[in-house]
Amino acid sequence: MAKTPPHRRDGRHDALFDALLGDIERDGFTLASSPGGKGPSDPSYVVTVGLPVTYDHPELIVLGSDEDLHHAVIEGVVEQIVGGARFEASSTATLAGIDFTFVDVHPKHLDKLLPMHPLILASYARRPPPLRALQVVLPDRYFCKCHAQVRYWLDDPRPLVPHRRSKRRALEHRQRARR
Repeated sequence: MAKTPPHRRDGRHDALFDALLGDIERDGFTLASSPGGKGPSDPSYVVTVGLPVTYDHPELIVLGSDEDLHHAVIEGVVEQIVGGARFEASSTATLAGIDFTFVDVHPKHLDKLLPMHPLILASYARRPPPLRALQVVLPDRYFCKCHAQVRYWLDDPRPLVPHRRSKRRALEHRQRARR
């Protein structure tokens, strides 16, 4: 890790950037969130920043509308990572008796959802690890009946809008989970 947090290229102090780096130095990661925008192609989300550098683990992201729930879920999963757990696509994390699964975030979605990550990771490592992220998939119980089947799937390269899980992708996900 860098001893002195880097600054912007123009040399000016950047309080937000320094605060993010300070959080990562102190805690090993930080959380960033976006309230979303207008329309279904700009959902709200919470994402980790720093896990690849400090814990050699992909970043985590949760999409949807309940930001407090998303913070709690990600913080619970990160606690397990800090304790030595590793998660990959199709693995499961259990929090308070509830199982959460993971899917790989398709590279097409990384730039849109994680725009600052390459800069932050490069600040800590001369050769930052390749950017990878896992979507933490909330169980159906967190959605009303009509939305349980239609949601954001970040392992799908289609545009970022809620849609039904394709039968092929659902089958692939179940097969990986059995391995």
